[in-house]
Amino acid sequence: MKILASDFDNTLFFSDGVHKEDVEAIRTFQKQGNLFGLCTGRQLEGIKYPFGGNREHPLTDIDFDFYITLSGGVIFNKKEEIIFEKSIPMNIVREISKAIPVHMSIVYKDEIYMYRPE
Repeated sequence: MKILASDFDNTLFFSDGVHKEDVEAIRTFQKQGNLFGLCTGRQLEGIKYPFGGNREHPLTDIDFDFYITLSGGVIFNKKEEIIFEKSIPMNIVREISKAIPVHMSIVYKDEIYMYRPE
């Protein structure tokens, strides 16, 4: 058995969606007894509905075996159950934002928070 993880944006998912030949290659890989998943900075919601709030176009072409989301902060199994989760405490985020005074977005699970320095 082999395990393969792909990045999402501009690797598997493009502005026009997922390419048919990529889906076919992934299905072939999985039929050979291998596991295929994603490793991305996005949260799970952003993978399932990559066109933003448009729930009419969910990404359902691929049966992912696992999801490594938020740059490794949360890992889900095939059933979308959390099997690993690690976050940075908000007080450390505030310290970082004071040291690097820029506007930043903070993602925790499926919530996005916008943080603006004081």
